[in-house]
Amino acid sequence: GGAERGRGKLEMAHRSGQMLCLSPASSRELEESLNALPPNSTVTLSPGDYKLERAITLHAQGLTLRAQNPAAREQSSRSRILGKEVGGPLITVAGASMSMHGIDFEGSPNVSPSACLRIEGESASRLSSCTFTGHTGKGIEIAGSARPVIEDCEVKNCSIGIHVTQKAAPEVRRCKVANVSASCIRVEEQTAGVYEENSLESAFKACIWAGGESTGVFRKNTLKDADGCGIMLGEVTKVHILECTIGGQFINGIQIGDQADPVVKYNTINESQGSGIVLYNQAAGLFAHNSISGSKLACVGVRDHAEPIFNHNVISNGQGCGVLLLGESAGIYEGNNIHRNSCAGIHTKGKTTGLFDGNTLTANGCGVWVQDESAGAFQNNLISANFNAGFAAIHTSNPKVHSNKIMDGKHVGVLLQNFATGEYLHNVISHNHATDILLEGQCNGYFAENTIIDSVGGGVLFRGDSKCTLVRNRIDGHRKANVAVLDMASPVLEDNVIQNGGGRGLVIIDHARGVYHGNTVKAHASAGVFIGGDAEPELSGNTISDSGTHGLVVDDQAKGNINENYIHHNKNAAVSLQGSARPVVERNVVRHNQHGGIVNSAQGASLRDNDVRAHETANNSPAREGDSDDDDESCTERAKELTSRIGAALAVGGCSLLRKKSFVLVKNPSQSPSHSIGYFRCS
Repeated sequence: GGAERGRGKLEMAHRSGQMLCLSPASSRELEESLNALPPNSTVTLSPGDYKLERAITLHAQGLTLRAQNPAAREQSSRSRILGKEVGGPLITVAGASMSMHGIDFEGSPNVSPSACLRIEGESASRLSSCTFTGHTGKGIEIAGSARPVIEDCEVKNCSIGIHVTQKAAPEVRRCKVANVSASCIRVEEQTAGVYEENSLESAFKACIWAGGESTGVFRKNTLKDADGCGIMLGEVTKVHILECTIGGQFINGIQIGDQADPVVKYNTINESQGSGIVLYNQAAGLFAHNSISGSKLACVGVRDHAEPIFNHNVISNGQGCGVLLLGESAGIYEGNNIHRNSCAGIHTKGKTTGLFDGNTLTANGCGVWVQDESAGAFQNNLISANFNAGFAAIHTSNPKVHSNKIMDGKHVGVLLQNFATGEYLHNVISHNHATDILLEGQCNGYFAENTIIDSVGGGVLFRGDSKCTLVRNRIDGHRKANVAVLDMASPVLEDNVIQNGGGRGLVIIDHARGVYHGNTVKAHASAGVFIGGDAEPELSGNTISDSGTHGLVVDDQAKGNINENYIHHNKNAAVSLQGSARPVVERNVVRHNQHGGIVNSAQGASLRDNDVRAHETANNSPAREGDSDDDDESCTERAKELTSRIGAALAVGGCSLLRKKSFVLVKNPSQSPSHSIGYFRCS
């Protein structure tokens, strides 16, 4: 029969040491005959099923084992090695370097083999165009220091498609691995190797799993449809994931845990059901030039002490956040393009401390959203055209925000709420629709040397109990109030330039307080400073000039101390005191206002020691007029200054005359400005 003919051919081949054709034979016959061949023999397997009753081990060095019809599609024309009741690997290549081409290997569906084929020792075998069906076992197992080359093979219906352990370093190219109950490729321990241009799909846990101290390179693989993740990396692996495409149905595209430290570059990760990339525990790694888009949750999620580096990635179209940091995670995020993510471009929460440098964040919900003790540094980023806040800090967050451009937002440029603090320096905040900066709740941020310009709404709006400090900022060109302080806010504004507003310069109303010192407030269409409601601010050392109406207006029941300010060249009065206002106005210098110096129609205002010179004299010595409580000696000295203009007779009686003409004048009610500041309230 066929077995007798097969044995005859084996004997003839053994004597000649050349080539032979083998027909289906038993396990013992196949193992003994092949191991007895001289080095570099070639065996062609005729079509049919080679059924093994037990596992066999091959030692023949240089043996080539090939199917007679490697390209055949019909099962009856293929050469198949089948495991009937084999519990171990069907075939083990132990140390020898062999070649196998076009052969089908299939384990039993009843008794699970550990693998269809095991390659171990220092074998450098080559496999090409073979098919491995492991059922509940593995397809290919590679161990020891083996260095096999596996090309154009198909591995299917296995627990693990290709399992690489110990110090093995295979080359796996252009293979298809599908329908596995665990992983398509699993590498661990101290393995290495190259895995490229493979198609890996339909895995229960992960298409690629790498752990241990593995250092393999996965390049240009296509991963699709995993019930778990596209790639799972754990332990201390340092594998490279390069130019791979991850799509279809999976939870997370790449999940990195433990202390893994991979290099992940030039990959495309699309439409994960969870996140595109997730790092947790103490994972690290370099992630560069990847495209991560369409995730149902965060495109990139970092948590639990993970500290990755993300450079020059495109992170987009996530239904959650672009980049999300949780727990005590950190990391460096540089030069990334983060756009069109529904919730936020970057969201940090908890005790996170990442560095975000030179990123572009556009058309997200929020550009950046930090909360709950989150810190971190944000510098040199372009944050533009986002739909909510460009930068939002809430709930005790404490970021450092330096040298960013925050602009063209649909709502607010910078938002602080609910005990948020932080340091905001050298930023350009401009052209945001509602207001450039909104500070509310009990926030207490520090803003210095920022350029805050050209919002169609307002410049800086204080609400609630906010107590922020603004120092040396330029606040310029807003269509409505450049600065508005409402509710019970109590900020500190020092040495700011507040100018060129389409409405008022500085508005302080409701129960607001605060200290306003050394600011320059100039060139506003309406009043330079308006104080109303029950406000009670401290204004000192400010310069208020070139206003379209009054320089400073105090109205309603407002109080406060207004002292040592320089108020000049305003279109109407320098100071207009109205309603039931009760401020203390003292030691101010008033110059060259067109319609009076200090106009007082309020009942309870206190005016002392103000230096008011409202008009130029012919010899450029300005006329000086004081308050009604000046003593006779002071009035006489001031009267002497009038000699050249009104004559000696008037000067002799100057003391009584000045008292009659003291700058306590009745206001023109028609010039009283409106209380409206024109802001959109942000809830």
